[in-house]
Amino acid sequence: MPKKISIDELMAKMADLDTDQSDLSQYFLIDEDASRPFAPQFTLNPQTVSIPKGADAAARSAAAMNGANWFARMHRQGQFYKRLRNGYQGPIIVSEGDSWFQYPILLRDTIDHLSDDYAIFSLGAAGDLLQNMADKNEFIGAIRDKGAEILLLSGGGNDLVAGGALALHLEEFDANLQPADYLLPSFQALLDNALVQYTRMFELVRRDTPHVKVLCHGYDYPVPNKDRWLGKPMESRGIKDRALQKAIAACMMDQFNRRLRRACKAMPHVSYIDCRGVVGDHRWHDGLHPTNEGYASVAQLFAREIAKIANTRSGPPIARSGPFGNADELRQTIEANAKVSSPTSLGKGRSLHIGLDSVDPAHYAGWDGKLQSCEADAKAMERLAKDNGFASKSLLTSAATRAKVISEIKAAARELEAGSMFLLTVSGHGGRIPDFNQDEDHDGDEKMDETLCLFDFQLADDELYMLWGEFRAGVRVLMVADTCHSGSMVRAGPAMPTSLFGQPIEPKDQGAVRAMPLAVEERVWMQNRDAYRDASRSYSAIKESVMMAPLTSPVKASVLSLGACKDSQFATDGPDHGAFTGALLEIWNDGQFVGDYRAFRAAIDARIGRGTQTPQLFEKLHRAPNFIGDIPFSINPDKKARSVSPAYAVAAVSREEANEGHETDSLSDEDVRAIFEAKRGHVRMRSGDAALNWSEYSDFDAFIKSLGLQHFGTDEFLVLGGAHSTPGGNCAGLNTYPPRALWPNIAATARALDAVRVKLGQPIAITNAYRAPAYNTCIDGASSSLHMQFNALDFKVRAMSAPAVAMALRWLRDKDGLFVGGIGRYNSFTHIDTRGNNATWFADFKAAQVPDAFPMPPVV
Repeated sequence: MPKKISIDELMAKMADLDTDQSDLSQYFLIDEDASRPFAPQFTLNPQTVSIPKGADAAARSAAAMNGANWFARMHRQGQFYKRLRNGYQGPIIVSEGDSWFQYPILLRDTIDHLSDDYAIFSLGAAGDLLQNMADKNEFIGAIRDKGAEILLLSGGGNDLVAGGALALHLEEFDANLQPADYLLPSFQALLDNALVQYTRMFELVRRDTPHVKVLCHGYDYPVPNKDRWLGKPMESRGIKDRALQKAIAACMMDQFNRRLRRACKAMPHVSYIDCRGVVGDHRWHDGLHPTNEGYASVAQLFAREIAKIANTRSGPPIARSGPFGNADELRQTIEANAKVSSPTSLGKGRSLHIGLDSVDPAHYAGWDGKLQSCEADAKAMERLAKDNGFASKSLLTSAATRAKVISEIKAAARELEAGSMFLLTVSGHGGRIPDFNQDEDHDGDEKMDETLCLFDFQLADDELYMLWGEFRAGVRVLMVADTCHSGSMVRAGPAMPTSLFGQPIEPKDQGAVRAMPLAVEERVWMQNRDAYRDASRSYSAIKESVMMAPLTSPVKASVLSLGACKDSQFATDGPDHGAFTGALLEIWNDGQFVGDYRAFRAAIDARIGRGTQTPQLFEKLHRAPNFIGDIPFSINPDKKARSVSPAYAVAAVSREEANEGHETDSLSDEDVRAIFEAKRGHVRMRSGDAALNWSEYSDFDAFIKSLGLQHFGTDEFLVLGGAHSTPGGNCAGLNTYPPRALWPNIAATARALDAVRVKLGQPIAITNAYRAPAYNTCIDGASSSLHMQFNALDFKVRAMSAPAVAMALRWLRDKDGLFVGGIGRYNSFTHIDTRGNNATWFADFKAAQVPDAFPMPPVV
């Protein structure tokens, strides 16, 4: 048995940065109870360390354990500077990541192995979350200060296992399920968040340090072994067969790797390293971390990529700040590199404009689909395109055949290089055909593909997506569609509107909707079944959810689609233009519009002026190059904007939207002060009622903890509202805790609010969260309130006025891209949700200009 050492002797060893890390491993053990996934916690080994007794024993022991993490980081940084002092000539590297990059003391992780050959400045911390890395973005400062050429990123593992709450994202055992079937949709939400944070970091590096190459990795297939993070959660769902557990874990890793690879492929400065099969089944230290030998194999993959980058270096090393250079030299070098990589010529613009006032009755079972203004739409949009520098072509009615449309789109794809733009406008009918290639994601029996009704044949959405795949990376594609996109709009849509632009619609115009009638729809595909089946063979049977997801799609270009209405609504025709195109042209006003695409959609919506046709901006295939913030129809967005008339206000907010927040349903000032006092004392708010009386509290507690929030505890999301808690009131006792099925809806909003808390630096009190339908009705809330979907939160910030907080929140959304969703400015609180599109209310707040610099609210 080795000789025991005292706490003081151990701390002396750790204070000596020349101590080999492996010499310290004998003094520590893993604390299984305190550890979190990808965040091992240590306790002292009583066999090798004399555990002190007495009043200060606990403090001295804690200091030693905290010293382990300090030693690991300082030891690496000492190695970094020592290597530079010794004349290191290789690439300067910064690393940021979780325990695959920083497993202190007990293991030689990936960075430990790479540090044998390279100068790596390590920022990694075991258990670090991707959102923390993106929010803090310490790596940007480190890259600048050290003059780094390469950034290594590791993260997402904690997201994959839901912070220890994986069971919430798995189906119960069912012998009929395949491994992939056990992953609930909420698991995809975990992946969504992880990939959003990765993309944020990729964009930060591209924007702020464009010379830097990023290397990131996926994880190998773990082997569940009754561990807390994989094995036991699976067992709790009745999944006890080890082979099945392993297969489910493999599906989790495959999905993460595929999506991360796609995200990296979309970024020219990022490379993805596939670690699957590298560690194998028998080189795991525990359920999530490789052994020293396993980490060594992972490091070899990184070393190969680093060598490739190093071999392409030319000229002297990049100037470094601090003792090795100055910051001005670094900035000059960065600017020089950025200039070298800038495009040497302006992008091209090509556009195609399709308008069909009728279709061929021979194909459409005797139906001619007569409309009034689709050709007029196409001609007007062609004029708009030519005014903005596009080389344009139109296909009107009988010329708009399937073959010609496909030929023109493919010709544009062949011609356009990165930096160019393709504009497609379509006015006509929408329809549906059966899902012959079985790509649609449906839970019911009905499986249909949505179509554009061209003159002689329908063009399925799948085929259109595959055509987008013909365009090169770096090309921007904008589709503007004034059409209903499926027959379900007729069957499930509301009654025909009675007004347009504030004017009544006469009864003779009541049938002017741009959708194929259901009876015709069925006759058409039945009559042409073999032809549509043959056509379906020309495009891949990739699942629509995969095709439309930016990080898994085969589409390399950046695609936006501005559509005339929601799926459940009508797109209406008119005597001069379709309702959507007419409103678009008025708002565009011969180029006087100055806002971005989101503001453009909102202003068109306001001009149409009725709730039965709401234009939509589809962003699912939008990625780099990001052009959603450009002036619409700009081929070269860096050009100077023309002088404009006063900016258009975005759409007026309806009473429904305004009532998302509710002044009378907030917590009392006394309750809010109590929350702030508790937070000032670092005390988590607890609800005895929830913990004692709600049978699902334990699971909800695990779910909230899985989100990795820094500043909010479980019970803060269970606030029931002021009206619920007012004795004798009309709404007293009507609210409930959120149903399990809705829990995943709050994840993105909670994470966004957590990031807001970091930015503002002041405690936040959540004053309104979930509303049960009966309670929402009682307080006169919006009939479709996102509070009922557990997607919205109302909140107050200590010592900051609500209007000032709302403007800060707008800056974080509109300028920093923190989230996509709704912001409501009220006198006493602020509303936030993550509905998937931006909404802002009230009118004066929407019209207010968002400042260029972050408007930190004053402390009052």
